[in-house]
Amino acid sequence: MKSPWSNTKYAVALSLYLGAAEFIRSGFYVGFFPLYGLERLHLSLSYIGFITTLHYLTEAMAKTSIVLLLRNIKFGYSLIVSATIVIGCLVGFIYLPQAYYLAIGVIWGLAMAPLWPRIAAFLTHIAKEGYRGRSVTYAWLIIAPIIGLGGFGIGFLAKNDLTYAVLILQLVALFLLGLGILLAKLDFPEVGPKHKERVVFIKYLKIVSILVVPAFLQNLVPHLLTSTLFPYIKLRDFSTLELGMYILPGVLAFALLTQPASRYADQRNPAFLMIASIAFSALGFGLIALVPLRWILFPASLALGAAVALLIPGWNSIIVRVLPQNEKGEGWSVISTISGLAIAAGPFIGSLAWDLIGPSGPFILGFILLLFLLLYYLIVILPYINRLEKDNPIKST
Repeated sequence: MKSPWSNTKYAVALSLYLGAAEFIRSGFYVGFFPLYGLERLHLSLSYIGFITTLHYLTEAMAKTSIVLLLRNIKFGYSLIVSATIVIGCLVGFIYLPQAYYLAIGVIWGLAMAPLWPRIAAFLTHIAKEGYRGRSVTYAWLIIAPIIGLGGFGIGFLAKNDLTYAVLILQLVALFLLGLGILLAKLDFPEVGPKHKERVVFIKYLKIVSILVVPAFLQNLVPHLLTSTLFPYIKLRDFSTLELGMYILPGVLAFALLTQPASRYADQRNPAFLMIASIAFSALGFGLIALVPLRWILFPASLALGAAVALLIPGWNSIIVRVLPQNEKGEGWSVISTISGLAIAAGPFIGSLAWDLIGPSGPFILGFILLLFLLLYYLIVILPYINRLEKDNPIKST
């Protein structure tokens, strides 16, 4: 697999940095906090979902403003600050009284807000010609497994021993700070004249308006499971070995499809990948929601693994296609804000669906939303990207 970056060392280090930050977050909010809150603190699942939603909502709402504020601040310095705050918030959640939880979740959200937009923008700046889409996608191939390992790995540890789960989170937090210090000298290359903040915001808001619906729904659906996944696993009484067998088809589908999908996304119309991805996602959610048999998780896993393999390069390439090159994360921050709002709403809405419908509630709701999203891609996004291609053909590499 050929490197898409002009400086692979920095790209990999940044990917590991973001992966570590998201490992801690997914490990805590997905794997640790729901079980810790239910078993040790005796909180309701809806309240746990609300705290999680508040954290993600803060991140989402702060993305654009914080990225603009950091525009003229050295990139590497901001990485150190974010890592330090993440460590403080993790320690605060474990050792401070519950009265501080809402405030800690907000502060943690502010620390995470600039990371993805600025890192994604930096990766596109150091991309080789014809590899802009893959520059973000290949980084995400490093980041995504680390996020999954955080949620599932910490979740399984917490399921058996909360103390070991906390220890792993703290060790990864120290690794995050170390990476931030190593990247302290990193900064953006010079990119044309500076823009006034209001002009930048309005400009990018217009550019990404067509992507509002998919940016929201694509992130809402999986995060319906943020606070409900491990309670669902525990309710169904899956053993670690059994669950690993169910996940394996999805992992294999992801591994086989990601690289050809990434190449296709840079060379052809990435909207076709997204249409296939949403269709596979709907199939996976639909099978779990409507067929209450344990073996149905095998085809559901296969469909969901294929969906993720197509979604990552497809969506990143669509964003890269519509954004101008000379920006320091402003465009990514607008899209990330929309995505973040969905990520924030997901835990609470998913928990509410569980409370109102039952354990299948988040999957039923996700299935319905995915069918709507599929229609939106067919009717709106595909023609839009086709028009862009006529005006500015995609370069093949």
